Amino acid sequence: MTWLLLFCLAQDIDRLVRDLDAEDPEARDRAAVELEKRGAAATAALEKAAASKDAEVAGRAKAVLVRIRVARSRSSPSMKSAS
Repeated sequence: MTWLLLFCLAQDIDRLVRDLDAEDPEARDRAAVELEKRGAAATAALEKAAASKDAEVAGRAKAVLVRIRVARSRSSPSMKSAS
């Protein structure tokens, strides 16, 4: 059953990455928001899209990756040095 969930998640992420190139600006925006919600699970697909020859798709993918990484860094416990 777990493999089925992973397969569905991967299919969902692939569809969302393709939607970053949608003609409809609202569809592109929704895809970016949904990919950001998927966080680390979407990173590999977004990194591939960030290397796209299509500058707009690459730019959108890079922007989502930055937001995911910023969110991840904010949720990590801070590493305070002992004084």
